[in-house]
Amino acid sequence: MIAEAWTIDSLREGSNWLAHPARVMTICAIGLVAGLWWYRVWTRPRWAALLLGGLLAVVTLAGLDPVLRDKVCRPDNLAILLLVLLLCFFVWRGLRQAAVNDDRAERGEPPFEAGADDKVLTWPHLVFLELVALVACSAFLVIWSLLVRAPLEPPADLETVLNPAKAPWYFVGLQELLVYFDPWLAGVVLPVVMVVGLSALPYLDRNPRGSGYYTLRERPLAVSVFLAAFILLWMLPILVGTFLRGPNWTLYGPFEPWDPHTESPAELVNLSAMVWGERSEMEAGFGAEAALWRPVVRELPGIVLLGFYFLVMPWVLSRTAWRGLRERMGSVRYLVFSVLLMGMGLVPAKMLLRWLLDVRYIVALTEWSLNI
Repeated sequence: MIAEAWTIDSLREGSNWLAHPARVMTICAIGLVAGLWWYRVWTRPRWAALLLGGLLAVVTLAGLDPVLRDKVCRPDNLAILLLVLLLCFFVWRGLRQAAVNDDRAERGEPPFEAGADDKVLTWPHLVFLELVALVACSAFLVIWSLLVRAPLEPPADLETVLNPAKAPWYFVGLQELLVYFDPWLAGVVLPVVMVVGLSALPYLDRNPRGSGYYTLRERPLAVSVFLAAFILLWMLPILVGTFLRGPNWTLYGPFEPWDPHTESPAELVNLSAMVWGERSEMEAGFGAEAALWRPVVRELPGIVLLGFYFLVMPWVLSRTAWRGLRERMGSVRYLVFSVLLMGMGLVPAKMLLRWLLDVRYIVALTEWSLNI
């Protein structure tokens, strides 16, 4: 019994350690790369059934813990669980159809969709199907609202503040980004960059192949970037903000009970303070006439780092790993693509700096309300 209890406690502690966002994002990124590399293997029905069975077994065993069960089974979180299940299914379904088409292409056969004679009239066929889907979804939502108690809360009271105070689940991801970026970046710029970047992929990478059918071999860039942005930059912050953020917006493991008296995390520092040390010592050599340039010189390390990231890195990649991509896109489209892609990549890069080095801002121009 003692050994069994020790083993269970060890598993819980190990799960809590792995649940840190830095490790979760790393594991998800490695899993995504491995899943895209071996998509023809694990998407086969037999392997997919084994993976599903193992996942259900792990979820069932983990659900026996009362702490985790209380976090996951809250009525407000059921929509997120349903979203995760649908995401897993449709990712598997899309990659499975891509694997089938890629195998057919290697055998010299046309895509599976090419032989489908599914052209029908909008009226009455499409409209009828949409009506059935509308009725079915409405009935599902009505039954769900009757069975699950998730009422609207009363108006906010300034004297009584929830801890943690969380946004609705579909905005929790943006609230999680507020931990790492200023509100104008987390709430406006980054979501626009991600949405515009994903929407612009078909226009930037005008690959004529893979149009109208599922494929990964012929459109690896578009599929990989879309899945990485949607899973790592959208879904993962929602899950972290919902299940791992507790009182005082502190990170907790899945099996760790929430405690409002938990000590605050380590103090954060700006990148300029890490490079120059005390700001007063760095600015001592500037006179009053150079007050305008003090913030720029102070934040010069972060400015140089961002300049290298957004300007030098795309140029280096265009001469090495992305040489064929630049030649296929052209200079203008490649420039737009690289800026959008590097903008999306800034999100996990800033997260890693916060998790590993306790960096608050790369560039902290508070005098001009410009913090990155």
